[in-house]
Amino acid sequence: MSSSSAKVRYTPKGREGAKAVLTLTSGETLTETWPGADGTPEFIGVDRLTMNPALTAALHAFVVAKKAQRTAVNNVAQADVENGTTATTDMHADQADSVADTPTDDCAEPDAAAAATDNSTSAEEEAERFVRISRLWRKQQPDPLDVIQGRLRAQTDDAEKLLLKLAQIHGFGERESTQHDRNAWCSACLAKGVHRALDVPANWYDAWCCRNCGVITTRCAIPGCPNMAIRGMGVTGTRGLSLPVCAEHSHEVPDFETKDATIEDLEHWPDLFEYKRRNVTSLTKRGAVAAGITVLAVPAAYFAAPAIGGMVGAAASMGTGTALSGAAASSYGLALLGGGPIATGGLGMAGGTLVVSAAGGAAGSAYGLRVGSAYLGDDSSFDIECLRDGDGPAVVYSSGFLTDNDDSWANWKRLIDTGYPNNAVYRVRWGAKQKRDIATITGEGAGLRRGITKVGKAGLRATRSAVKRLGPFQMITGAAEMALNPWSVALRNSSAAGTTLAAILRRTESGQGFVLIGHSLGAAVMAAAMIGLAADNETSPVVTAHLLGAAFPATADCNKLSAGATGKIYNYFSTNDKVLAHLYRAATLGAKAAGSTGFIDPCGGVVNVDVSDVVKKHSDYIHKVSLRMEA
Repeated sequence: MSSSSAKVRYTPKGREGAKAVLTLTSGETLTETWPGADGTPEFIGVDRLTMNPALTAALHAFVVAKKAQRTAVNNVAQADVENGTTATTDMHADQADSVADTPTDDCAEPDAAAAATDNSTSAEEEAERFVRISRLWRKQQPDPLDVIQGRLRAQTDDAEKLLLKLAQIHGFGERESTQHDRNAWCSACLAKGVHRALDVPANWYDAWCCRNCGVITTRCAIPGCPNMAIRGMGVTGTRGLSLPVCAEHSHEVPDFETKDATIEDLEHWPDLFEYKRRNVTSLTKRGAVAAGITVLAVPAAYFAAPAIGGMVGAAASMGTGTALSGAAASSYGLALLGGGPIATGGLGMAGGTLVVSAAGGAAGSAYGLRVGSAYLGDDSSFDIECLRDGDGPAVVYSSGFLTDNDDSWANWKRLIDTGYPNNAVYRVRWGAKQKRDIATITGEGAGLRRGITKVGKAGLRATRSAVKRLGPFQMITGAAEMALNPWSVALRNSSAAGTTLAAILRRTESGQGFVLIGHSLGAAVMAAAMIGLAADNETSPVVTAHLLGAAFPATADCNKLSAGATGKIYNYFSTNDKVLAHLYRAATLGAKAAGSTGFIDPCGGVVNVDVSDVVKKHSDYIHKVSLRMEA
């Protein structure tokens, strides 16, 4: 056994490419050659290294982080050339122009009409109310280059530390005898398979390597449990302050053996989250880990790791009283996926990327259940109820949060019956807390200024506090410290709710499939569900979908969205929808909503439907639109 130190050496290959050589403590090397973002990395080394998905993903994470750090100056400069150096100023000036004709008394109480139900609120009054709200939210300036470089440097250091820890433990090699190998469930990939015993020193906590995903594992610390837990690095392998317990005992997955279980009716969804074992540790300490298995190369899921981290981070952070979004949610989520920051004994942000990359993240896999576990642990309002039985594909709908009567079954029945009068109908409820908070700032029962003060400022303080607690990630500033108004939080949570719904739909026995219908944030939930189902590489149970006034990015990849349904996806939009035009834009720092402009590139089976002639305000979709049907 060699006592030499592990090291990694990075060499740029032109403007886009790079090469890195990882030297283990044993002297063995793993070399990656990467042509750039549009190319596939290649690895050279002994089979046990090149065929280890976790190790190759960790090396690639370092290469990508290092390249991003070295090219930050060029990328920012290029963005300035393409967008204009005053892009942000212009955006805010445009926002200011859009509210120039609105009342400027920020402390004024909303008009009585604005607090009334939507049927008695004119389009002008509704627009005025939400323009005033968006105007009060803190305008977010982009991070300066020094901050960006500092953050990238911290991420590169994090990735390198994890990589060297992996090089150290893999440098010990595998034991010659297989008598210590274990055939058990893995808490990383959630597959049952062989875990090869590593020849670590006698004073080290026992370590194994899962042959399926390559993650370092150890025995679950709960006496009598046969499962394998994620070990962590170093002598003890302690992940933060937590014992190395398996995914069943941390309630990251209900049951290894029933993770592929199915239900006969959507109302039975709680059966999918019945836990086999008692929870012995907090989800906020343990986090969640993506599921699925990929071998032989760095999985494509690596490139989706920040988005996955964002969903898990947003879902898990809700339980701490600090609902994160944007960069903070992504970093926090990836840290949770890795077992916590490196400084506290976990794998850190790069470790989270490693596990996501090694395992994948399709909603139909156990990953969907793990996101669901994180989300449902906080949102007790989530539910699916049947409103009527019927024939054909079952209709599943979800409403938005912005009007008192948006969830009224009488209004939704009118809409649904324009296309599916004889079908079964299920309603998805979620985000009750965000609905109450949004009602607070939209003038439903409280003054506008008081609502902003209560929710927005508290969110800002909580976010700054959370960022400070992230340890290695305290460099995150700017967007991470944006005032977390309830609308922004709800936008982020819609992804977790959608992924949870996707996991349920995938596991529901339905020979005729489902029709998804959503309005506003409910449409965002349905869109997220379809994107999650598309990642399964299996036929989606969704036969068609109708998105009305969708609070979802107009720039979304419609090919991915389209892959989540076997039929058409209709996006109903109105250029008169000032709620989305102002509120969504303010909450997303300038992005446009598909519900106000249509999808920019409606490729695949996505069809934009302009209903501006009948929809004059955000709530008109439910009252005035008729659903399109495929010929």
